[in-house]
Amino acid sequence: MKREEQIAKSYLQTISNDVIYEPDGNNPPDFRLNKLIAVEVRRLNKNIFKGSKSRGIELERFKLLPALKKVFKEFDSPIPADNYWIRLTYSRPLGNISQIESVARTELQKFLMNKQRTPLEIKLSRHVSITIFKANKKSTQVFKIGIESDHESGGFVADMYIGSTEK
Repeated sequence: MKREEQIAKSYLQTISNDVIYEPDGNNPPDFRLNKLIAVEVRRLNKNIFKGSKSRGIELERFKLLPALKKVFKEFDSPIPADNYWIRLTYSRPLGNISQIESVARTELQKFLMNKQRTPLEIKLSRHVSITIFKANKKSTQVFKIGIESDHESGGFVADMYIGSTEK
C-alpha cells in the first residue's frame, strides 16, 4: 500500500467501519466504503514530461535530499562545533546526483578549511545550489538543511488544478 493510500485508509476508517482496500484486486477503486462508495486515491503532483513519458517532480527530490544529507553527515563532529544552516535551492533537471555529492563534499571541505564568510552561495550543478548561514549554537551536526526551495513545486498551485476564474 502506497503512503498516500495508507493516509486515506486511516482517515476513511474514522468515518466508516466498513472499509475494504482494493475490493476488486489491483484495479480501481482503491477502497470501498459501506458497500456503496468507491474511493480512488490520487496524489495531486506536478509532472515532468520527456517525450510521451511523465514522472512526478518529487522523484528527483527523493534522490537529491538523501544524497546531500549523506554528505552533510560526513562532517558531523563527536563534540559540539560551529555549525551552519543550509538553504538548498534547485530546479530541474538537477544533473548527475553523484557529481552533485562530489562537488558538495569538496566545496564544504574548502569552506571549513578557509573559514569563509557567511552567507555563502555554492553552485553544486547548473540547477542546484546551497547557501550556507552560520548558526548561533554549537552542535555535533555541522551542516543541516534549514530551507529547501524547489523552483518547480509549492507556492500558489491551486490555479494549476482548478483553473483561473478571471477573464
